[in-house]
Amino acid sequence: MDYKISIIKNGDGTLFLSLYINSKRHRFYSGKPIGIASSPNKLSVSERKAAFEDLKLDFQFALRNGWTPESVKNDKKEHGKITGPATVEDLWEVYETMKKENYSIKYIKDVRFYVRHTAAHSMGEIREESFTKFIATKKHWSNTSYNNARRYIGVLEERLRHYGYTGNWKLNNKSRRATQKLHKPFRNVEVVLDDIYKFNPKLHLCCILTYGCLLRPHQEIRQLLWGDFLSLLSQVSLSGSRTKGKRNRVIPIPEYIRPYLTGGPVHHNIFTGTTEPHNPDYFKTLWSKYKKQSTLLEKHHTLYSFRHTGAIKVFEKTGSLTVLQQVMGHADLKTSLTYLRGLEVQQLEVIHMPELISSEA
Repeated sequence: MDYKISIIKNGDGTLFLSLYINSKRHRFYSGKPIGIASSPNKLSVSERKAAFEDLKLDFQFALRNGWTPESVKNDKKEHGKITGPATVEDLWEVYETMKKENYSIKYIKDVRFYVRHTAAHSMGEIREESFTKFIATKKHWSNTSYNNARRYIGVLEERLRHYGYTGNWKLNNKSRRATQKLHKPFRNVEVVLDDIYKFNPKLHLCCILTYGCLLRPHQEIRQLLWGDFLSLLSQVSLSGSRTKGKRNRVIPIPEYIRPYLTGGPVHHNIFTGTTEPHNPDYFKTLWSKYKKQSTLLEKHHTLYSFRHTGAIKVFEKTGSLTVLQQVMGHADLKTSLTYLRGLEVQQLEVIHMPELISSEA
């Protein structure tokens, strides 16, 4: 049986065994999977490496005698529960299971982030302090990021219960009131778009589609195929599986966008010219580069500012929240209402209030 086992160091000084076998990678922070009571990360920094060298030999011996990582999984299924605290290995197993399920690439990427950092703050066993120590290091996080961390940690704990875990990570960290991110609308969107075209035509196409079709840049626009365009590039059609609101959308394409749409094979991405899209952070990176050299952008101008600006234009032209809801792909009318309220499209004034004409007049 071919395998490779090595000792890897985390950023915080803790170590783990990395085992490559049958084209899969497994991480082990203790000897528990092979029935040995060894937790080297509980030792002093100077003693850990030697203890992991011994543990590495123990794993090699177990492998030569027929032990495999799969035997640990089968044993869990057979016994139906995790005895004692959950381990880092249990957490990585949850991650590997979720990878095979129908989650978005971004969601799985986020799950891996929280598993990796939680493991780095654990000494082989996952306890409440594993998370409190991890979260305490993220003082720069926004309230939204902080709350997202608590949600993902809750998801991981719940998934461990599928293996019979009966513990309870009683997080003392309370959720925080999220501050709404401001996407400041453009006062001169045409000028900004012209400047972006000179900087990068791909970023320009993303921005003008965000503004003119009110599509979301990082998912809906980035993944567009030429086959999504209908009727001589006059409409774009997206299935519910590709939209945030999980609804099918057919959006008219304004005439000023069409000259920038060159067309291509139906299965090709409109930006890469291949069947694969750019990476999820592609336009975020381009926008950051443009922002650094631009003299036109103001504070709180983001990629989503084009969508917000477009929303204002639609509402100003139609005065209809129902139309705005349809154009933006919101599942709930309240979302559209909150969207406009946050942008302060129009300040409430006395002239907007109901009139009452005296009956004596």
